[in-house]
Amino acid sequence: MQWHAFEILGAYRDSGEPARLFVEAAGEDDAIEYAASQGVLVSRIVRRSSEAVPPTPGSTGATDAAAHLRFGSRIIPDLDLLPHEIIIARYDATPSELGLMGIVFSHRRRLVLTDRRLIVYDKRLLDSRLDAVRLSRISAVRLGVRIDPVRTVLGLLLGLTGSGLLLASGFSIGTGGLLGTGQLSVALVYGAVLVLAALVALIHARSRLIGVMVGGQFHGISLQRFRAQRTGAFVNALERMLHGSQERDDGYDGRTKNADAR
Repeated sequence: MQWHAFEILGAYRDSGEPARLFVEAAGEDDAIEYAASQGVLVSRIVRRSSEAVPPTPGSTGATDAAAHLRFGSRIIPDLDLLPHEIIIARYDATPSELGLMGIVFSHRRRLVLTDRRLIVYDKRLLDSRLDAVRLSRISAVRLGVRIDPVRTVLGLLLGLTGSGLLLASGFSIGTGGLLGTGQLSVALVYGAVLVLAALVALIHARSRLIGVMVGGQFHGISLQRFRAQRTGAFVNALERMLHGSQERDDGYDGRTKNADAR
């Protein structure tokens, strides 16, 4: 991944004092997000040459133990980056990826890939979860579809019940009204509501997964849909980091074995 240098001018959100940051990031959006994580309101961002950037603790590519990721949760605290840790890629779920229920209940889901860890943040209505997985522990990358059996069965039951009410209403109309007018209206309304609820349950029974396997357990997020380009870019970055981590481990083991042989 190619890194670029940016100079960011603005002001600190809390104090209002002027701020000037030199940031190394993959793109302008990443640089702005880093500045926001430091409490800086950005007024101007200028791309600089790498040679012109002085080494400062505010750079994402430098040693910065004080740099942290903000999750905007009262339950999950901000997560400090490790010394010399570099953010490689981020995946923040958009409202369209979270789905209707996610929007209504203010869900938030994020994946952050660094050169050392994969950080998973999952905020739901009643709980929040933060996983930080070392790259060396990851056994596989998982990308696929999951079917929730409970929601599927519930959707089928609601659909059958609603369809039955609608069929009964239609049969009553066709035969001259075996049901009274009031009963017919209630049956039609209940049938339509149940069929609609069944469709919602079946739609949300199917979710898409993106994450990793560690010790036989899945660590990642589930979404209603993927944006292929964003998903592919994040997975490719993750695969490259895992491949590089494996090569470093193999090189270390090879040096150790050679030392033992001598």
